[in-house]
Formats: sequence, C-alpha cells, structure tokens
Amino acid sequence: MVSINAEDKEPIRVDDGEEEFEDQKVERKHCQCISDSLYPWLVLSAICFLTFGSYWVYDTPGAIQTPLTWWFGNSTMGRPSYNYTNTDNSLLYSVYSWPNVILAFFGGFIVDRFTGVRQGAFLFCSLVFFGQVIFALGIQFKYYWVCVFGRFFYGLGGESLTVAQSTFTARWFDGKLLALAFGITVSFSRIGSSVNFLVTPTLATHAYSWAQSVPVAIWFGTAMCVVSLIAVGIAAMLDILGEDRIKEKPKNVDDEKPSLMHVRFFPLPAWILMLTTMIFYIAVLVFYQVASDIMQNTGQMYSPTTASYFISIPNIVSIIASPLFGFIIDKNGRALWFIFFASLALVIAHLGFLYNAIAAAGSFLIPPAALMIWMGFAYSAGAAALWPILANIVHESLLATGYGTMTSLQNLGLAAAPLVVSLIQGHISDHTWHYAAPIIIFILCALTSAALTFLNIFLDKKFTDGRLNASGKQREILGALPNPLAKVYETTHLLASDHDHDHDDHDHHDHDYPPAKTDMGFEDDVVTNKIPLKRDNLMVRRMYLARLGINPLSSH
Repeated sequence: MVSINAEDKEPIRVDDGEEEFEDQKVERKHCQCISDSLYPWLVLSAICFLTFGSYWVYDTPGAIQTPLTWWFGNSTMGRPSYNYTNTDNSLLYSVYSWPNVILAFFGGFIVDRFTGVRQGAFLFCSLVFFGQVIFALGIQFKYYWVCVFGRFFYGLGGESLTVAQSTFTARWFDGKLLALAFGITVSFSRIGSSVNFLVTPTLATHAYSWAQSVPVAIWFGTAMCVVSLIAVGIAAMLDILGEDRIKEKPKNVDDEKPSLMHVRFFPLPAWILMLTTMIFYIAVLVFYQVASDIMQNTGQMYSPTTASYFISIPNIVSIIASPLFGFIIDKNGRALWFIFFASLALVIAHLGFLYNAIAAAGSFLIPPAALMIWMGFAYSAGAAALWPILANIVHESLLATGYGTMTSLQNLGLAAAPLVVSLIQGHISDHTWHYAAPIIIFILCALTSAALTFLNIFLDKKFTDGRLNASGKQREILGALPNPLAKVYETTHLLASDHDHDHDDHDHHDHDYPPAKTDMGFEDDVVTNKIPLKRDNLMVRRMYLARLGINPLSSH
C-alpha cells in the first residue's frame, strides 16, 4: 500500500511488506507548560460554552410565556396592546425549527467545504447573537413581528452552531475519550437550558420594576450569547496555538473539497444511526412538549407549576449522567448496545405514564418524579452513545456534513412529530385516550429506536468492520488500522481530480478495466486502475485479530 503525503518523500519498506512513506517529524512550536494530555481538555472547556447562550435563549418563550402575555397585553411606551396567545408563543419555536430541517445540513457542509470549524463556529455564533439582539429589540419596543424575525435569524445559526461544536469536539478527541467529551458538552448545554428555566422567570417578574422586568430578562439572555461569542474566540485561539497537538491531522486538507454528492458515500449504518437518533429524540423531546398537559389532566392532575418541575428533572439528571455514561462508553465501548437498552428504558418510562393515564380512580399511581428520573438516565445514555460514534464511520473531511445531516433529520422529526400528535389528539374525543394516545406513539417510537439499533448491530459488522459497536479494546486496535471507509472517499476524491486533469486518458482505459465494487458496495469503473480498494490478506487477518481483541500490530 502506498500512502501519499503532502511532502515528497522516498518510500520505505516495512516488515509487513507494504510500502509506506516515512512520517514527517512535526516541529513543536507550542508552549510546553501544558502537557499534550491536558491541552484537549483546556480546548473542551471553551468548546462547552459555544452553545451555552444558544440553549439558554431557546426556551425563553416557554419559560416566561405568562409574563410575555402580560407584557404585550399592556399598552405602554406608546404602543397599543397586543393579544399574545399560545399560537404566538408556539410560532417563536416553529420559525426556529422548520428552517433547520435544511439549514443544519448546509451548515455542516459550509464548515467542511468553505469556512472550516473555527470560522464556521464564529459565523453561526454571530447569527445566534444578532438574532437574539433583534428578538430583544422586538420585546423592548413591543413589535411582535420583529420578535418572529429575530427568532428566525437566531435559528439560522442555532443548530449549525451545534454541528460546529460537535465537529470541534471530534477534532480534538479520539475514540478513547470521544463519548466522554460529547457527554460533557451535552451536560453544559443542559445546564444552560435548566438554569434558564430558573433565572429567566425570576428576572421577568422581580427585576427592577414590573414594567421593565421582561426586557431585562431577555437582555440577560443576550448577554449569555456574548459569553458564547467570547468562548468561540478562545476556542479558535487555543485550536490555532495547539494545532500540532491534534493526534490525527487531516491529510492534504487544503486539496480536499467535499461535495454534496459525497453524502452518498455515507455507509448504510450511518443512515440507520441518523434515523435512530431522530426517532429516539421524538420519544423524549416531543414528550416534554405534551407531558405537562398530560400530568395536569390525568392521574393525580398536578398543577402547572408542579408539572413543569417534573419536566425539568431529566435535564437536571443529564447534567451528571451524560458525562458519566460518556466515560463508561469510552472505557467499555459497545455503544449500540447502550442505545438499544436506553431505548428499552424509554419504553418502560412511557409505559409508566400510560398506566397513570388510564388507571381507574383510586388506583395506585407511579410517582412522575421517579419516572422522570428514570427517563433522564435513559436519555443521557442514549445521547452519550448516539452522537460521538458517527465520527467512527464518516470520513474526517465530511464529518461536519455528517453531523449536519444527523441534526437536520433530528429537526425534521422534532418539527413534524408534534403536528402528528396534535392531529391524532384532535380526532379523539374520549378524555382518557385523548391523553393516552400520544404516550402510545412515544412507546412505538422508543420500540422502533430499539429495533433499528438491533438491526444496526449486524449491519455494523457487515459494512463498517464493527466500528460502531466495538469494545473499548477493539476500538483502540481498530483506530490504529487503516480505515477502509476513508479509502472510499479518498479514492473518489483522487479519481475526480484525475478526471479533471486527464479526462482523455481515462476514456482510453475505460474498456480495459471492468466495473469493480469498493468495500462499501459502490461501483467505480476505474477503481481497479487507480487504487485497489479490496482488502488484501494482511488486512483481513488484522481485522479478524482485532475482533478477537488481539492487537494485530504486535502479533507475529
């Protein structure tokens, strides 16, 4: 096998009979006061705050809906009163969610193709900040349409910023610590959302005077977006200063120009993983949207305040549980099994709520707090496993596009599922089943997530060398081996370049080489001419030993 490097060097012969190019020694220019093992965690401390402001302001309309209704309903500052309704409040979420069905995908592509992760993160964080400024001005001067435009503008960067954060994290952490790193970033996001529900309502009702309390609460959220902008600058600076510390730097990154057409090279397990993510999150986040109404009208019929307290429990649990599960997954692997059992745990939680909804009066009822704690652990385990493992099977140059596609599908589910639930509820007149029907939908979603994950365990072995569900030891060994998934993209990239420069020569040789299938099953009529993608005997032996947990690089 010949490895192409950016510098021209003489090939050397290694023990296994393959030709390799001697690694170029990287000159260490960074400060040695921080060790290489600690530096990524310093970068991660800045990465965690990239979406802190975005998550803080996202749920502001829900956190202070009653104060917002009062604020718009009173004629002050020379503005007539406006009848702020539930529909108006929901619209502030819809104008964010629906565009991100598409925008998150293109945000990832923009990072891969044009801006890179540093400039991309700054671009999207700036959109979040300016969108929140517009929203705050609309609140300050009581122009609802300005608020809607501000939320739309904020949505242009919100989900794409999450994609950039995921790409940033995967850039600095390999498989051994990737799930833990993702768990920590998720935990910080949950902190932003949870603290918003505590601080913003307090500011909206007690800050200075009642007449100005709502704008104060909104502008405080804007200040949190400034914190995220500062974090982007710090993360970018640390990334530049420590770039030579990154364990696996992209090869010829300046020459690689990802195309939207390269999405077709995502392996089948990647698509199944993305679909699983969408359905898993429907069973959790869409349930949050209707859970308060269900708990107020079934079982013990809790008050709105108490029901809201129960809904906040999973996010509080995930603050601790997400990094914990990330650490466990990094150490032991088997991420797909974690997703499978997390999905089944969601089924159990929803069955508990279903029982409470249909139980006869006077029957024993399961405490919602206990069900929400259980759901919080299930949610944390699933999220800690779902997001980091995509980096194991998608080429590094398409990683942001991969996370963008994953986020777009997630937003599609989160935007469409509430409409489906609402439509079904609208056709059920029976009081009990009006609230039980949505829970059945969530049970089916969780079961579907478990079924897709179980299927993916077998597809992972067939298409992606078991990289998604490898044990901790196997993943460490696989990480040291050439990734056949990378070959597909790199070969296609080289061939596309060759077509641009030597199209006539390609036509001349077309008849000499019949179509050949790559490792991923894609046909290419010139693959055998350029770079052989079939695994040789040595690669087959290495993969076999890796699956047995034996390090093939030290085996003779």
